[in-house]
Amino acid sequence: MTLLEPGDVVFSHFDGALRYAGVVVNKAVTDRKPDFGFAGSSWGDIGWSVEMRFVELQTVVQPKDHLDFYNQVAPDKYAPMTENGRVNQQYLFALPPVLGEFYLGLGGLSRDDILSVVRVDPSVERLITEAEEVLSNPA
Repeated sequence: MTLLEPGDVVFSHFDGALRYAGVVVNKAVTDRKPDFGFAGSSWGDIGWSVEMRFVELQTVVQPKDHLDFYNQVAPDKYAPMTENGRVNQQYLFALPPVLGEFYLGLGGLSRDDILSVVRVDPSVERLITEAEEVLSNPA
């Protein structure tokens, strides 16, 4: 998570498909683990948090339906899937840019679409944060 940079695109994969794409707003910060109930009981209480903005893909993408292309460009090490399409269990994987663009295209979006829909202006974000702090702690 500490390798993520503002502007990086991240996919949300669940139930066998890519359903959302998001943009990293800020670098990772040390944070307490959220309350997942039973899930995550083997994780420590302190970890990383990354501020994101997500948008729903126009079309759900099932990466295993596109194994021919995936196998041509996937990383040899630390890949999100095996060559047979079995998902590797890990929290975050780096994708080659060509694979990310491919999945975005299948999802009906481009990187520019994501960045324009999920526009992030750090100065505006800072103003919003400061306003929220003032509202929650009136003098």
